[in-house]
Amino acid sequence: MDADLDALAAGRHGDPFAVLGRHGDIVRSFQPGARGVALLSRADGREIARLEQVHPAGVFAGRVPDQRPYVLRIDWPGAAQETEDPYG
Repeated sequence: MDADLDALAAGRHGDPFAVLGRHGDIVRSFQPGARGVALLSRADGREIARLEQVHPAGVFAGRVPDQRPYVLRIDWPGAAQETEDPYG
């Protein structure tokens, strides 16, 4: 997995869909420059999980308790953004 994350960070991974998004009970997101990433329930906006930074280039990952639809809340310096996960 470390080689996959290094390749993502360098922009040379051949299949980012194989790594990013939901895979079983793990969600990964690549957000260079973000301070944090959380998953919010698409239904009610409540926080489902908080992702931890697992690569210094900005890859975040975490376990999710279930398969409900989610949106990403990305905490940028000075702002927060809610968006669909393009790999979700």
